[in-house]
Amino acid sequence: MERYDFIFRGGTLLDEENGGVHTRDVYVRGNRIVPAPEPGQECDAGMVVEARGKYVLPGLIDRHAHLYYEGSNIGAPADALCLPSGVTTAGDGGTAGWATFQLLHKTAQLRYLTDIKCFLHLSPFGVHDVEGWAESHDPAVFDQERILETIRQYPDAIRGLKILMDAKTLGDRGLAPLRRAVEIANLANAEGYHCALDVHVANLPQSLDICDVAAAMRPGDIFTHVFQNRGQTIFDDGGHIRQGILDARERGVLFDCCNGRIHWSFENYRRALADDFLPDIISSDIVRPSVYMRPGFSLIHAMCALLAAGMEETAILRAVTKNPAKAMGIYGPAGSLRVGSPADIAVLEMAPSDQLLVDRFGGQVKAERIFLPLMTLKWGQVVFRQIFF
Repeated sequence: MERYDFIFRGGTLLDEENGGVHTRDVYVRGNRIVPAPEPGQECDAGMVVEARGKYVLPGLIDRHAHLYYEGSNIGAPADALCLPSGVTTAGDGGTAGWATFQLLHKTAQLRYLTDIKCFLHLSPFGVHDVEGWAESHDPAVFDQERILETIRQYPDAIRGLKILMDAKTLGDRGLAPLRRAVEIANLANAEGYHCALDVHVANLPQSLDICDVAAAMRPGDIFTHVFQNRGQTIFDDGGHIRQGILDARERGVLFDCCNGRIHWSFENYRRALADDFLPDIISSDIVRPSVYMRPGFSLIHAMCALLAAGMEETAILRAVTKNPAKAMGIYGPAGSLRVGSPADIAVLEMAPSDQLLVDRFGGQVKAERIFLPLMTLKWGQVVFRQIFF
């Protein structure tokens, strides 16, 4: 008789090859997904989870949040934020630079159950909420050798570099900081490291065109805050996606909604979905003051907001599993339920709802259905479970 630690019976799984869904059992032994028993072979398990009518997914990935809890005044506590939402892997979005990364590694990456990957800020000290201080974007302070040495020291932990394209950080420097970031990332790539650029596009200075920002990005780089509505946006005067943004997607640039509290609106969702312009990735951009605070407090909240706006549910699920895993160069160890993958599993159901979701700008949509997390496994251990499941 085959003995397993967990059997998830009859769950709905994402088809990792064709993007659809199918129903099958998932078997866990130890900390790995293992093959199903041979037909007719008897089996039992320490726990059988009846998952019919529910999604059984690889642990969700919140590609961009701020999780440097002990070394930054914007960092959220990773496990309290992530595990109850089905998130088992999260990306820290540039909260630390090379001068502060070692402390982030010790106090967050080594401390939490949630697997934290990082985008290293180009500024030495990363990002804090101190106006005009720690997030300098003068290319003169982008210490190439220190940045590369930090990547060499933490090759699995660091998945790329972060830069903020915003009037308050750029000043009159235009594209120079982004071009310098591309040069440093290319050097890291040439040494064999995965180094995507996490390019935050927020309130651009009037002298800088958003399509020029997109044109300077490389295939695999991530255009972050794609649905933000301050300054110039991805929409032209007619409310449609600008051609330069479409061209960037055609070249392989990825687009992440990265909601936070201020980087999205239901109106921009509506416009983008009308043009069939879906985010490749969904992330929360949570900072400490917004943990579980409306209007945007978790990855699940971002997923529910997009669902209420009309995005199809399996497209949403791909944007928090396979897509971010591939973007971060961790697909297989994360974002997958293939045999041999770590037993990081999220069980979600689609629950009826009468919630009224709101954005920061007066928009509101009634959520008739929501994603409801039921259970989270991390490395084959239950780390969250609803009392009624």
